[in-house]
Amino acid sequence: GMKMLGKMKIDLPDPQRGKNRLVEFTLTFGTMEVKATAINKRTGQTYESSFILEF
Repeated sequence: GMKMLGKMKIDLPDPQRGKNRLVEFTLTFGTMEVKATAINKRTGQTYESSFILEF
C-alpha cells in the first residue's frame, strides 16, 4: 500500500506567465530515506525535503 509522508510547496510567483510553468521534480530513493527535490526552472530556486522510512 501507500501512505503520505509529507507535502512540498513550490513557489511559482509569476502569474503573468500563465499556468504553463516549468518545474523539474526528482525523487531519490535510498535504503532508509526518500529525498524529494524540485527546481523552479525560471528562477533556479531549489526546494528539498526528505522523509525517513520507518519499517
